[in-house]
Amino acid sequence: MIVSAVTRHLGGVMSFGLVVTGAVAVLMAVTWTTSGHAGAGGALATERQATTEVQARDVEDHIRALVTSGADEQSVRALAGSAVQLGRATSHLPTP
Repeated sequence: MIVSAVTRHLGGVMSFGLVVTGAVAVLMAVTWTTSGHAGAGGALATERQATTEVQARDVEDHIRALVTSGADEQSVRALAGSAVQLGRATSHLPTP
């Protein structure tokens, strides 16, 4: 693009600019649709939130079941907290 501008080939400059503009628009659209903002009201984000709430309820039910069967509640909750921290620490690692 710089060479085209220096040599005063404005058609090349315009073509390059239009191609870059198109590429940016495509990247923005892909980012928008894959980040959970697509659809009416962010349907993907809403679905992820609902899944997270269901998982949180399941964990709480398991904790209650362990406490009911005689486990120390503070120990069980500490274990659950440690598991969450481990998951957050390793979430960036690739799966084997």
